[in-house]
Amino acid sequence: MSHHPISVSDLPVGGEKLETSRLPAVMTGLFGVGFAGSVISVIFFFQNPQSFAFSWLFAFFFAFTILVGSFFWVLLHNASNSGWGVAIRRVPEILANLFPFLMVLGLPLVLPIGPFEAGQNSIWEWIGIHRSVQSELGGVGADAHRAALHDVNLLLYEKYPFLNLFWSSEPPFLPGWMPRYFIYFGLLTLGARVLLGYSTRQDATGEVQPTFSARRFSCGWLPIFAVCMTFAAIDWIMSMTYSWFSTMWGVYIFAGSAMSSMAVIILCVTSFKSLGYLKIVNEEHYHIMGKLMHAFVIFWAYITFCQYFLIWYANITEETQFYLIRNTGGWQYLSMLLLVVHFLIPFVVLLVRSVKKSTLKISLVSGWLVGAHLLDLYWIIIPMRGRRMAAQDLIEDIANPLTVPHAWIGDIVALVTVVSILAYVFLRFISRFSLYPCGDPRLGESIKLTN
Repeated sequence: MSHHPISVSDLPVGGEKLETSRLPAVMTGLFGVGFAGSVISVIFFFQNPQSFAFSWLFAFFFAFTILVGSFFWVLLHNASNSGWGVAIRRVPEILANLFPFLMVLGLPLVLPIGPFEAGQNSIWEWIGIHRSVQSELGGVGADAHRAALHDVNLLLYEKYPFLNLFWSSEPPFLPGWMPRYFIYFGLLTLGARVLLGYSTRQDATGEVQPTFSARRFSCGWLPIFAVCMTFAAIDWIMSMTYSWFSTMWGVYIFAGSAMSSMAVIILCVTSFKSLGYLKIVNEEHYHIMGKLMHAFVIFWAYITFCQYFLIWYANITEETQFYLIRNTGGWQYLSMLLLVVHFLIPFVVLLVRSVKKSTLKISLVSGWLVGAHLLDLYWIIIPMRGRRMAAQDLIEDIANPLTVPHAWIGDIVALVTVVSILAYVFLRFISRFSLYPCGDPRLGESIKLTN
């Protein structure tokens, strides 16, 4: 059977557009689940913000890794002048443009309002210490605030130029934790929007110039992307324990993001093909996407081992605490499971060429890796919940943090809510455009792909 049953001349003028009217049950279900989940989440935030804030962070950061990974693939496709990726590029372009919606969903983790503030103090202990100092001193300025930290917590005093809530009043005058949240999303949104604009403008005109503009822009925006993604991972996850640090943290999060986002892209493409769209995507495209996903399965394992090995042989208390927490209280079983689920099984399976060329098989592996990524983030974020709640006398024992009463319900509610809302917006958003860049001059090259 030919790999190239169609040509550019066979494609409809203006490309293919998703008709959401063909998916009434899906759209209604996503909207209903997202709305109901939002209501339940608000209730959970008011009932037990110290616990549910961890659930919301888990769901929020999972979505962030998918979106930021998708943006990476868009940047890489443009910067490397990728021809093969034209056929599937619109999916990550639209995923990357969901950043504004995710920013809104993440506001409960940032805004110091009511139960949200209690949740922030629970997740990020240093925020609670800062607010306690400010409260005791009656809302002092930044200089007096930092001076007071010298006697309360010397480490936070030294880290104040970076770990402060609003703005550092001394060189290098860095924006604080809250402003950085909006800076990251602002820069990522801007980059994704510009590239989508080039792509959709080319759909309308068929000109070559947007390709060159997108390539130049992507080459310049890749360092900005790297800084935003790295410091977002530091601000939101690594700073949960302000005394812990890892110089490989940004790369670790990047590896998981690139792998899982490619898995989501494969699942989206397969879903559209099942509806009769994206006939231009063939087994050769799946083969390349499978190889890229396989590469990041290996890269994630390499970075994970390097981080663990460096911390193990240095044996510094501030560093080893990360693994000590996750190798006690039942979490050690998940640690071992991650090795098998996230690396060994997909590594072996993806070595088989026929798996990467089969739509069904590569989609099953992609679903598996999305689940593995979820386990990875759960292992990173949730073990701190039991310890923080015990420190606040909200639970009596942290011998097994997995048994924080009913906390798993909140984890599921938060994840389903965030994913449903973003999936609904994604389908609405992508239906406005062609499902592939129909005006890209390399579309013919992509259709005839052989590798």
